[in-house]
Parts: sequence; structure tokens; C-alpha cells
Amino acid sequence: MSSLVEDLNHVPSPAEAGRLGDCGIVIADAGSAAHVVAWLPHLTDVVGVFSTGWARGIPAAGELRQFQDAASVIDACEWLLVGSGWTPQLADSVRAARRADRLVLSVLDHWVNYRVRFGPDPLDLPDAVIVTDPYAREIAGSSLPGVAVLEWPNTLADDIGSATASLRQARDPAGAWRVLVIAEPLAAGGGHGPERSVLARLPDVLGPLNPGASNVHIALRLHPIEADDKYDSIRAEWPSTVSVASARDSPLAEQFAWADAVVGFNSYALYLASHCGLPTYTLARRAGVETTLPVGIAVPL
Repeated sequence: MSSLVEDLNHVPSPAEAGRLGDCGIVIADAGSAAHVVAWLPHLTDVVGVFSTGWARGIPAAGELRQFQDAASVIDACEWLLVGSGWTPQLADSVRAARRADRLVLSVLDHWVNYRVRFGPDPLDLPDAVIVTDPYAREIAGSSLPGVAVLEWPNTLADDIGSATASLRQARDPAGAWRVLVIAEPLAAGGGHGPERSVLARLPDVLGPLNPGASNVHIALRLHPIEADDKYDSIRAEWPSTVSVASARDSPLAEQFAWADAVVGFNSYALYLASHCGLPTYTLARRAGVETTLPVGIAVPL
């Protein structure tokens, strides 16, 4: 194990991870799972995946051998690539892999809550965390002392950027100002938080962004963990041109290609929208929360 830990200094990308041996994957939460799936074409010696929660049924992961539980993946691999988030199976997998003397690398997909993703103290920490930008690397280094921090390429952002650019070339001529609104559960533990009261006033919220727009089409993209009917009770207050779609059914690249602007709260999708060159705005302050998006990514309303 000690030699593998030392090898972490020589793993600056998924393509270099083969030196660590056979890789097992456990994914569940949306953000980190999306990064892992984007890296799959570059990873070698992957024995298979256990996917649960939102990640269950992701097409790219479906091409791998499917394990029925995390313990089977851990038994079959030499190192574990695992997501991070609020799903108990992820923290359990880190703990089990460490007990089995497996090297564990965990993916961080955002810029908040790094410590609590690994349980209450004492934390079930991996050998290393993987981030995709210098801002996250700095936060991880200060939040998780003693844990190696690897910065891997943001293949997810690059893939979505390329796909968006390609799709935009074939999009219909604009007959309206098209706004993609990224929903996000802001309340602790989910449920109906402050985002619901903000989204109830969509016309008032979006009006200042483009005062001259007389024809506005809005697409509301639900977060993967939001129920499809979460906003049904307030839809009567929305313009008739608002459509609602689940993240499970609507690829981000397709929606970015459709949109002229993107509005959200504190979601990683705002970072991706900015990466694709879209005007991007955050409603975080209207909802009474502070944005943790990297400086320059979003313009507060």
C-alpha cells in the first residue's frame, strides 16, 4: 500500500492511473458520477462498477461489468475510484475499502462541504481526493489536511463544451429570448427550500436581465434529486412559455445549445454554462444564500 500511495504523485490524469493496478468504481451522487463517467474512456484496467442512486443506469457506465454491491467491487480491485456526496453508500465504500487495504481516490465535484462528505468526525477519509480546478484544489488542501489532492482534467466540462458548440450550429433560428433556469434544492436535507419562493416569481426575476425582450421562453431544468412535481403548486404563477424537464431526461449540452442565457443558484451546472460561453447568472443572493462559485463564473442578480 505504501508504494501505491507514493505513486499518487505520478497520477496527474486518468490516463496515468493504470500504474495503480486494477480499478473498481462506486458512483451514486450526480456531480461526482458525471466526472467519473467522463473519465471512463481514459481509464485502463477497470474491473467494473457498482452504481446506485442517480448514477444507476448511466449509459456509459453500463458498458462496464456491473457489480451488485460495493463489497464485490472492492474484492475485485486494487484501488477504488469513488464519488463523494450525501449518499451513505459512498462513505460506507470509502470505509470498507480502507479496511480491505485498498487505495481510495474520491472525486469532489463542487466547492463546498468537503469534510462532511466523509461523515461526522472521525472522518472516513480516502487516500486522495480528485478535483478539476485550482480553486477546488486550494479548498481541498485546507479542508482535508493529510489527504493528497490530485487535479485531474475537467473532461466533463470539455465534453459538454464540445457537444454544445456542435449542437448550436444546427439550432433553430431564435424567435425568442431563451433562458435555461437550473433548479437546485437549497434547503438542508432537501425539500421545499428558498429556491421555491424565488422561482415562483420567474418573470420578476428574469426581467432585469433583458428588459427589451418581449418574447421569452424559459426551460426549468430540475436537479436530479428533485421530484418531477416539486414546483407544480406554483406553476400557475409562471408564464405559459415555461417548460419543465428533469435532468435525467435532458442532456445539459442540448439545453445549453438551446439557451441564450443560463440562470441558477449555486449549481455546478452554472460553472459548465460559463465554460460553454453562455451569459450566466446566479440567484443565490435572492434566495438568501451566498454563492460559492469561483469568482468570475456567475454574475449575481
